[in-house]
Amino acid sequence: MPNLINDEEYRTTALVNLLIENNINNQQSTFEKIYKNSGKDLDWERSSIEYLTSYPLEKYKELFKKILKNEKSDFSIRYDVALGLGRLKDITSVDLLIKVCEETRKESDLNSRTYLEALALIKGEKAKKEIETFLNSDEDVVKELASELLKKWN
Repeated sequence: MPNLINDEEYRTTALVNLLIENNINNQQSTFEKIYKNSGKDLDWERSSIEYLTSYPLEKYKELFKKILKNEKSDFSIRYDVALGLGRLKDITSVDLLIKVCEETRKESDLNSRTYLEALALIKGEKAKKEIETFLNSDEDVVKELASELLKKWN
């Protein structure tokens, strides 16, 4: 599969899912190039970020934060970079994640679920306090998520 993803003639976004599902986690440089060359191709932008955030490296923190700060970034890409920061356990991104979580909450608590998951991966008192605010959510699924994340806190 890695040979296929490196060959533009055979490369498809479906292959990205196969790489992730099969835990092929050594293709960051390939997806870094794909992301840089994706231009206005949203499918490839999404797929490359999905891969990079599934197997994040420390050097991607600033890229992930830049994308997350940009309100015009695609929502699914913002979700992915939030999880990437969570997987990196980047304590320096907690304030940004809380800010984005609160912004998306204005429309619906449902929009904040991924950010809550990212905060739970990072841990810390600030993250915990933010998640606790969702225990009183009007959305049952969000309330349940917050409760589950807090139960698994330790």
